[in-house]
Amino acid sequence: SEESPTRGPPTRVAVATTSCAAPGVDVLVWWARYHVALGVDTIYLYVHDPSVVAQKGAASKDPSPLLEEVQRGLREAGLDRAVLALPALAGPPPKGGAGFVDVVAMQERDATDAIRRARAQSMAWLFHIDDDELLHLTGPEKNAAALGRAVDRARAKAFNLRIDNLECQRTFEDVPSAYNFFERETRFKLRVGLHADGAQVARHHDPRYYIHGGNPASGADGATAPFLSYWNGKSAGRLDEPGLRPCGVHFFASARGDAARADAQDKAEGLVLLHYPFCHFATWRHKFNVLDATQRSDWGHYRAARLAIVDACAPGGGGEAAIESFYKETVMLLDERDDAKPSRKTSKDHVAVFLPEVAAPQHWRSGTYVQTDDTSEGGRCYHRCEKADREGPK
Repeated sequence: SEESPTRGPPTRVAVATTSCAAPGVDVLVWWARYHVALGVDTIYLYVHDPSVVAQKGAASKDPSPLLEEVQRGLREAGLDRAVLALPALAGPPPKGGAGFVDVVAMQERDATDAIRRARAQSMAWLFHIDDDELLHLTGPEKNAAALGRAVDRARAKAFNLRIDNLECQRTFEDVPSAYNFFERETRFKLRVGLHADGAQVARHHDPRYYIHGGNPASGADGATAPFLSYWNGKSAGRLDEPGLRPCGVHFFASARGDAARADAQDKAEGLVLLHYPFCHFATWRHKFNVLDATQRSDWGHYRAARLAIVDACAPGGGGEAAIESFYKETVMLLDERDDAKPSRKTSKDHVAVFLPEVAAPQHWRSGTYVQTDDTSEGGRCYHRCEKADREGPK
C-alpha cells in the first residue's frame, strides 16, 4: 500500500481582539486559555482601559492598571508567551467629546497593528474576534492541526474566511451575578428557521422570538429566532494578501478591494463562532448607556435597549427595576407572571441549537462531546447545525 505523505507543521493562525475585560479578568484569561488550547499560535490582546485613554492612535505612556492586571493574570496562568497583552489604540475622542471612544475605529487600529505583528511572526491567518466569542471546531479534533485544516480549505485566491456565528441564549437566572458564561451557557440560536437536524422551528406565540423590521446584516423579517446582536459572522484574513486591512469588525479588505466582490471570500467549513452577548447584566447596562450618547447601530435590540433605558431613567419611568425587567424579558426571555417564580418560555422547540445538560462546556469543547439522538430527551446534536445553515433558508 502507498504511504501517506508526511504532514508538515500545522498552518499557523493568530487572533486579534480588543478588550476592556468587562466580564472580569478571570473570564478573559479563561477565553485566552481556551483559544491557546484550541491551537491558536499567538493572541494579540489589546486592552482598553477607560481610565487611561490613548490619544491620536498611539499607545498611552501612562501605566494602565487594567493592562497590568491582565498581564499578571496571563503570567499566573502560564499564557504570557502565547498571549501578547498590549494597550489598545483608543485614538482621539469622537464628536461625543472627552470620555467617549469610537470603538469600531479602535478595533480597526488594533487589528491593523496585529496584522503587522502577525506578518513579522510568519503567521498565515489572523482571526479578528471579540472577548465574548469562541472559535469552535465542529469536528472531533480540537487542536492546532484541525484548526489549520479549517483555514487550509480556503481557495488560494480567497483572503477573507467568513465564520458563521451562533448566538448564546442566556439561561443563568441570577441576574446581577458576574458568572463565567463560557462554562455555564449551553443554548445557542442559529440564524436560520431550522433546528440543527433540519426540522422547522415551530412558530411561537410570543413575538419576542422573531425579528421585526429586519436587520441590515441579513434583511430577515419575522422569520428567525431573534439574534439580539449581529448575525453576519466574523472573519479571518490571509496575511500574505497585499494590502490586507480590517474592513469594520466583521470582514477584511485588501488592495483588491471588497472580498465578496473580488470573489475572494470563502465560508469556513468545520469552524463556527459561538457568541455570548449580553450575558452579564452590568455589561449590557453599561453598553447601552454608552450607545445612548454615541449611537451608531440604530436597529433591533440596540435601539430598543437604548430607548428602554432612556425611558426608565425619566421621571416616573421605573428606574433600575424597569431596566432589569426589560433585560429579563428581551435577553433572558423570561415571562414574569408573578414575583415569586418567573417562568421561562424558551424551550428546545424554539431554540435552533440546544446542548443537553450532560454536554457541559468543559466536555464538548474538549472534544469528548457525545452525540445525542434527535429523539432523546434533552436536545439535539450540536455539530449538525452546519448542515442546516448551508441548506436552510437564509
